[in-house]
Amino acid sequence: MTCEFLQQIKAGTASGHRYTTDTELAGLSAEHWTDDPGPVREGLRRYLKQLGLVDRLVGELEARLKRTGLFDRALVVVTADHGVAFQPGVSRRNISTENIGEIAGVPLLIKTPRQRRGRIVDSAARNLDIVSTIGSQLGARWSAGGRPVENAPRSASVSVSGENGPVTVSFGEFLHLRNQAADRILALNP
Repeated sequence: MTCEFLQQIKAGTASGHRYTTDTELAGLSAEHWTDDPGPVREGLRRYLKQLGLVDRLVGELEARLKRTGLFDRALVVVTADHGVAFQPGVSRRNISTENIGEIAGVPLLIKTPRQRRGRIVDSAARNLDIVSTIGSQLGARWSAGGRPVENAPRSASVSVSGENGPVTVSFGEFLHLRNQAADRILALNP
């Protein structure tokens, strides 16, 4: 199931059918949105369908782990490599001060063995910290250069490298920009 699961997520649509931004996503040129909010809304609509597919597939994975008796012992990690911006006139993926609130924040869901309750850890975790978190949970004696997510600092800065160099903001500023981005996305209301 794992390979099929990943292939469907990477495919890019609610059905798992792949589309390319060059030919099928109007209003996007060289990863930069047009000033017209219509195509941005359409891009967001497609993105939300992709999230719906991921949600369904994670639910299927959970059901299968429970059905096979592996859920309690399982370590499950779900994440993404980058965010995506939905702002007219702004780059969809290349990091800038305008879109860091959307690009830098990625989903990170970790279900640890024997975990009974979920919790939210709103800290400055890095993708590098995921490997260290897995190692910590498995009792590994190696280091991947990161630190377990539960040990991530709450007051660090957020920095993302892009084509025009890195963009860095304080963690507090990132949270503010992330919340503003969420409000903008809700206002698009696809």
